[in-house]
Amino acid sequence: MGWKVDYVITHTCSTHMLSPTLYPGPGWNCPGVDRLTAFFDELEDRLDYKRWYYGHFHRDANPAERHTVLYDCIVRLGDELQPWDVA
Repeated sequence: MGWKVDYVITHTCSTHMLSPTLYPGPGWNCPGVDRLTAFFDELEDRLDYKRWYYGHFHRDANPAERHTVLYDCIVRLGDELQPWDVA
C-alpha cells in the first residue's frame, strides 16, 4: 500500500495548484504558502493517486489532469467534470 490511494478529498489544494485553480493572469502573484498548502505539496509529491478533489474556491473546474475543484456540481467518485456539468 504505502503512498498509493485512489482519491484525495480535501477542503483546499496544494500550493502549486493555486495558480491553475484561481484563473491566474499576467502579473498575478500566487498567495503566500501556508502550512496546510505546503503540506499538501509534500503529499502530492509522495502520493500515487487517481484524482484529487477539493472545494474552497467557489468554482467548478478541472484545473489540471488529475485535479477537480467542486462548488455546485456533483460528480461520481473517480470522474472529472464534463463541459455539460459546468454552466
